[in-house]
Amino acid sequence: MLQLPVSFFLTLLILQILFRLWREGSFPGNRFIVALLSVCALQSLIVGLRWGYNLHCVTPVQLIMAISIPPLFWLSFRSLSRNITISCWLKHSIPVGITVLLTALPYGVISDGGVDAILFMSYVGYGIALLVWQREKPDDLVLARLDNFHLPMLLKISAWVLIVSGGIDVLINLDIRFNSGSLTGSMISTIQVIMLGWMTWITSQSSSAKVVMFDAGSDSYAGDDSDDSDDSKGSDESRDGVNDSRSTITSEEKQQIHQSLERLMEQGLYRDIDLNCAKLARKVGFPARKVSSVINQMHQMNVSQYVNRFRVQEACRLLRSSDDSVVSIALQSGFLTKSNFNREFLRQVGKTPTGWRQQE
Repeated sequence: MLQLPVSFFLTLLILQILFRLWREGSFPGNRFIVALLSVCALQSLIVGLRWGYNLHCVTPVQLIMAISIPPLFWLSFRSLSRNITISCWLKHSIPVGITVLLTALPYGVISDGGVDAILFMSYVGYGIALLVWQREKPDDLVLARLDNFHLPMLLKISAWVLIVSGGIDVLINLDIRFNSGSLTGSMISTIQVIMLGWMTWITSQSSSAKVVMFDAGSDSYAGDDSDDSDDSKGSDESRDGVNDSRSTITSEEKQQIHQSLERLMEQGLYRDIDLNCAKLARKVGFPARKVSSVINQMHQMNVSQYVNRFRVQEACRLLRSSDDSVVSIALQSGFLTKSNFNREFLRQVGKTPTGWRQQE
């Protein structure tokens, strides 16, 4: 009976995600994400052919696809917050170019250890870089909707998938060199299970929480037809709401930003379910990084936590004063999904919305 490698099922799952993105019209604004998923699908197929059917001729392609994945992870997440320039793309293509050259050399000119070292450093290096970026600059994804908890979690999981994959790759090479590869099949299956779980998580989240794919060339997420150009003020840099200003924030600017934020929250801007840091910055009239910095300094929280604090306060008021359903109150308060609302409400209040309402 013909047995299909686990990697073939992973390929089918990734193709399903790609089909969903294509059906939703998300391809144009997410070329790096589409490229990443396409490479992952092809790599999974090649791994199945190489280790499931002993087709050694696909090994060079497997190496090139493998080294392409970490840079594409990085570019995919970075493209959510800024446009990727050609120079940036070329810089992150260096590991791929080196691997192509090494695989093109005659066998024996360079040891396999050179390619293995590049693979390990690439996977672990990019994984650590993603974790550092997410920890030190949580508001860098300024185009993300402010109730979207899935994007930071997805970034963390992706980073650890890269790091674990790099570690397992080292173990595979050690097993081949010193143990005749007796455990290689099991370790490759482990990698495939990790990737399968990761892809399944993406699929489940996109089904239950309407994960939005972003277009870094716009001021809002794909599908938002609103035009806030009339609400902006100040310089061109302030109007785009995303450009980074390296100048320090003066006391006067800090006070202006703080007062504008409080006024906008009192007016109920937090109820906008499509609100993101870029849109908030345009309303305030200052660059997004300055707005984020002021919130961090004055409230010891990031932009998402700041806005969600007002949303939860509004939800408490509605839970106390109305008989509307929890889902209806979540939407009225600015949350797009009940799961995000429940999670943030529990984090701030210590109880679920239903439990809090019953107690009140």
